[in-house]
Amino acid sequence: MEKCSKCGADTILFEDGVPICVRCSDERDKKDDSPEKDQRIRAVLLQEPPETSHLVQSASVESDASVPEGGSLNIARKPMAQAHNRLNDYLGRGIVPEELKWSG
Repeated sequence: MEKCSKCGADTILFEDGVPICVRCSDERDKKDDSPEKDQRIRAVLLQEPPETSHLVQSASVESDASVPEGGSLNIARKPMAQAHNRLNDYLGRGIVPEELKWSG
């Protein structure tokens, strides 16, 4: 097991090949308010709605009238709505999705 480069605690996490423990990683994340971090998160969240829009376009072309309430179109809209909600949560309230938070 490696030792954290900051405090010397045992760890299995690495940042750019350097061992770091969870506590030191969390402290660093709390202090990291860099514009680069904000730009990376924003870029990922801004890509999600266009990436999901093709599902809605496909479903609207193949709309199944036999399925109640729009069927496949409503199913296809769900990922797009989730992407918009994640973006709005970040831009409006600063909530970063878990998978976009830094991890070693």
